[in-house]
Amino acid sequence: MSLSKVSLCNQALAKVGVNPIVSFDDESEQARICTLFYEDTRDAVIGECEWTFARRRFTLAPLATPPAFGYGQAFLIPTDVEKVISVSTDPNVMNNITWEVEGDQILCDATSINVMGMTNTDAITKFSKAFAAALISRLAAEFAVPITRDVKLANTYWTEYGVKVDIAMTQDGQQGTQRRTDSGGLVQVRYTNGASSPYIGPQV
Repeated sequence: MSLSKVSLCNQALAKVGVNPIVSFDDESEQARICTLFYEDTRDAVIGECEWTFARRRFTLAPLATPPAFGYGQAFLIPTDVEKVISVSTDPNVMNNITWEVEGDQILCDATSINVMGMTNTDAITKFSKAFAAALISRLAAEFAVPITRDVKLANTYWTEYGVKVDIAMTQDGQQGTQRRTDSGGLVQVRYTNGASSPYIGPQV
């Protein structure tokens, strides 16, 4: 089955035991719920990890007006970038300078920067099978209460989501080799010592 917003939502709807939709424009409660939850849920799952399919590299030039104080230059973050991962002046080293995000800008003292960021992508064809499976479980968890009013069912899919998103992150992280990160950069890890723990969804 080819992936689409509708197919992903229909698999989640099947999990909670209701009829599928033909499109998001259907005049049904299921279509309304899919429209309400899909994009925010997709973005939340993308935000769980630095997924390889959502990464984007770009070079930025400074804005005409520098910050009032603290840094020498400001750079406008592209609108499709959800999260900035790395800022550097050396294309071979991640985070080799001091920088911070403030509003929709990157502040630092460089005159040109290489940036790696996470995009708010709707390129479903780029989703891995494991990512898609995790997204379906997360959608089912989000759909369960508004559609079925069944809190236990929602919690079941929150637990399933935790397992599947960990599998997807592990598989995604096995692609490629690790590039060098300057010691001044920040390295984020989900768990330590290779340990895993269940995902704790919102308590309802």
